[in-house]
Amino acid sequence: MTTQKKVSRKSYIHIILLVILLSLVGCYSSKEQLREDDFRIVKYGMEKQEVEMRLGKPDKVIRDSEEVIEAQQCDADTSTDRWDIEFPNLYENFYGSEKVMEDSFKLLEKGTGIDCYVYYYQRDNNSKKQRIWHLYFYDGKIIGMFFP
Repeated sequence: MTTQKKVSRKSYIHIILLVILLSLVGCYSSKEQLREDDFRIVKYGMEKQEVEMRLGKPDKVIRDSEEVIEAQQCDADTSTDRWDIEFPNLYENFYGSEKVMEDSFKLLEKGTGIDCYVYYYQRDNNSKKQRIWHLYFYDGKIIGMFFP
């Protein structure tokens, strides 16, 4: 066997190994699609790191106060009352008390100093439509989320 054939076989094997390695890395790094139910673990006061650990890194972070207010307005316009019917204790479970919820809304109204984490999700396993979920943080802790 000539040296040239040995080199071309080695190159061929290296290319195959590289393709396999890149495929494995691509599978490992791909983010799992979030579902609506995944957000039920989020509670008032959770720190950003804990939210990221449970849900993954957000798809986008909004820090500009005007954009945060726009996101809140979008949430207010698209939020539905189905949550009150399907999960009557959802707000109480998230905020813990009516007073905490009122205080949270006051902070959200200001819009300053708030980071908005944007997550893309699907309603359930049968849904094809990608939706947006906003989580609002103040001083590194979650103070609100709307239930689309």
